[in-house]
Parts: sequence; structure tokens; C-alpha cells
Amino acid sequence: MMYDTAETYLKFPDLPNALTTKDLTVKYDETLALQPCSAIFPKNRITALIGPSGSGKSTFLRCLNRMNDEVAAIGGQIMLDGININDPKLNVYQLRQQVGMLFQQPNPFARSIRFNLSFGVLEHQKISASDLHQRMEQVLSMVDLWTELDGDLERNALQLSGGQQQRLCLARTLMSMPQVLLLDEPASALDPISTAKIEANLLELKQNYTIIIVTHNLEQAARISDYTAFFYDGHLMEYDATAQLFIKPHLAMTDDYLSGNFG
Repeated sequence: MMYDTAETYLKFPDLPNALTTKDLTVKYDETLALQPCSAIFPKNRITALIGPSGSGKSTFLRCLNRMNDEVAAIGGQIMLDGININDPKLNVYQLRQQVGMLFQQPNPFARSIRFNLSFGVLEHQKISASDLHQRMEQVLSMVDLWTELDGDLERNALQLSGGQQQRLCLARTLMSMPQVLLLDEPASALDPISTAKIEANLLELKQNYTIIIVTHNLEQAARISDYTAFFYDGHLMEYDATAQLFIKPHLAMTDDYLSGNFG
């Protein structure tokens, strides 16, 4: 079934925002993969991006820390702290310290936990050994790994379970002390217990971070997000408080997607 994309319903919250987009577009060669997209992401909240495969949600997410730069033409604005981070003159490494990203598959280095956590920091920051250790303990505690590891930072990261590896990668992202966390299906490869731990971590982390998560798991979006954005065919179609969008969506296509009658 083809849906009409002319009507949208975007109800953004009247809250302090962490990041906004204005007419953001993504073009692969001659194909416009993301239509002009304007959105607001409130501080210290979790926003879920949902929609069918190929709808543009991951494409949109990857723009927010310039992951699409080498493969597509990006138009429009992405504003963070009053700065357009889509400016080609911007230092992309510094941006990625402020806007961290966690991917679908855990991707730790085949080295020690200490190396995984310290590598990026030591490459680009001046920090004392004691402050570095304190930060590592802090981020591992934030993802409930410090106790599980008994403080053993010399263990090879590949010896950890899949769920632990993903939480280690989350801790590694937190080492740069970002403002915004981007997550692209972070629990899709994990078992239910590991997924629950990741979700619990995210609910705690939103006290200090703004979180934007792509997920195909509608139950997950309903459990942990404060706001939900529904994408279809490269368009941002509906944005609302999660409780409202899941109970009474404004658009018929959103209702069809949530009820399993889509396509």
C-alpha cells in the first residue's frame, strides 16, 4: 500500500532543546533519500525514531554526527548550541566528542578494557592517569559494568559477552563526555536480559544526556522513550509524545504501522 506523504503531524514539546534540524536533506547521487526534515530534540529526554526499513530514520540519525559525509550530499541545518554542525568547516572530531554514537553490533577493539576506554581520550585530550582512571570507573559504573568486571581493566574486551561488549562500547562513547547520544538499533543483536540492561542504562543516562535512538522494536520505543518520530519513505511524518502517539496516533499510516497493518 502506498501512503500519501503530503499530510504530516509534528507536535514538538515546548522544552529546552539539545539539537534541532531545519530542512535537513540527504541525497545519494540523484536519489533524495531524506526529504527536507525539520525536527526538535528536547534535552534530557529519549526520542525514538521508528518506521519501516528504508524509511530514512537511520539515514537521518547518521547525519547528526556527520557519519554520512563521505557517501552523500547533506543539505539544510543541524543546530547544536547555536552552531550549524553541518558546516563543512566544522571540526568533525570535536563534533563527535559532543555527539557520540553507538551502533547495532558491538565493536570493541581486540585489546584490554583499559585500552578500549582510554584510546580516544589519550589521543586527543590531556588528562592525568588518576583522572583517567576515575573517568573509566565512572562510565563503567554508569553502564553497570564496574562491579561485573570486579574493576579488572586488563581483561580482553572480546572475552566479554555480547551484552557486556555493547555496554562497554556505550561506556567508551561516554568517555568523551558528550551532550547527545545517538543509538542505532543498539539492542537488536542482544538477548532479552542484555536488552533490559541496556534499556535500564539509557533510562538512567537521560538524566545527564539527550538520547536519540533508532529502533524497530516498538515495545522498546514505548518502554523507554519520551517522544517518538515516525518516518516513512524519507519523510518525517509524525512526531509526538510517545504515550500519545502509541495510544492515539494522528495519522492513519502511523496507526497502521503500530498495529501491524502496514504495507
